[in-house]
Parts: sequence; structure tokens; C-alpha cells
Amino acid sequence: MSDKMDEPPTEINVLTLNVWGLKYISKVRTERLAEIGRQLALADPQPHIVALQECFVQEDFQSIRRETRGILPYGKYYNSAVFGGGLAILSRWPIEESTMFKYPLNGRPQAFWRGDWFVGKGVAHARIRFGPGRKDIVEVFNTHVSKPDDLPFALSILLRPTSSTLICYSNPAFPDLEPRPMLPTRRQTPTTRTCATASHSRGR
Repeated sequence: MSDKMDEPPTEINVLTLNVWGLKYISKVRTERLAEIGRQLALADPQPHIVALQECFVQEDFQSIRRETRGILPYGKYYNSAVFGGGLAILSRWPIEESTMFKYPLNGRPQAFWRGDWFVGKGVAHARIRFGPGRKDIVEVFNTHVSKPDDLPFALSILLRPTSSTLICYSNPAFPDLEPRPMLPTRRQTPTTRTCATASHSRGR
């Protein structure tokens, strides 16, 4: 895929998905995540940006990357704590900058079976350039929140008022936060859009 960016897109297709990739716990994890990669590569319309949550095993991320490299050549896996943060971002366009903001508290230690206490949850950020213009930038934030006040706190620190922003999240802590489509163009003023993750059954 050519990296040339003569004109910015009039539409950005975004997919966000909680892949349930917990090592030793998730059922048929390796096979499922490999198939997720194959389905992403076949998706129509093709996604331009993909945000993944609960992708805790780096080998699974690499498996998805191998399948999607033709349409999403850029990617970032966010390491955090011993068991990772489970967050990854794939992109059609170059990622110019990336950061990871860890939440100060992850779940409750007495609820050890949930796993939140042992992982490094937080907000993964990627600054993606989709065109040649100075404002042809989108700030992507990806998270799997532990409690309702985590996300607003993190975003109050990380958001930049001069850029268009896309927030991808996975958690029922925000049932009233409805996703909205993102249509960035050169003429747009900076905007913020939210994108809720797809629902899935974990089969526990």
C-alpha cells in the first residue's frame, strides 16, 4: 500500500472490538484471534483504524497484524504492567506518536477472578496522520475502563483541543455514551467522536 497522501479522506472507517484475549482463561484464544485478523482483512468496507481491547498476548497481536498488514500496515501494541494493558491500535496511515496512560487503580484485589487487579489498564493513545495538511491528524484513544470515572480523568489530561479526536472504549460503565460517525475533512474544525466496542459473548 502506498504511503502517499495527496488528499485526506472524506470518511474514516473505524472498528473497535474487545477480543477477549485473556491467556489461560479465554476459550480457543489463539484460533479466535487469528480468525479475527482474517475477518478484518476481508471486511467491507475496509477499516482504516482498528482499536482492540483485551488483547493481552503479544503473539496474538502479531497474528492479527500478519493477516491485516495489507490494509493496516501500521500498528502499536501497548505494554503495561506484567500482564499488559490488553490494548492495541492498527492503522492504514502512519502513527506519528503514541503514549499509554495507566489508570491509578485497576479493579478490586478481592475480585481476583476478574483479572483487573493484575493488569495494567489505562488509555492507549495514537496520533495518526491521514493527510498532508497541518490539521490532517486524528488523536485516537483506546481503553477498557475499570470504573466510570477512569476515562474522563484520563482524557482531561490527554486531550488536545487543536486536534480531531476519536475515543474507542469497551465497558458497560458508559451505557449512555452513544457512538457517533467520524467524517474528518480538511474543512472541519477539531471534533471529538466516540466509538463503542462491539458486543460479544464470552461463553464463560
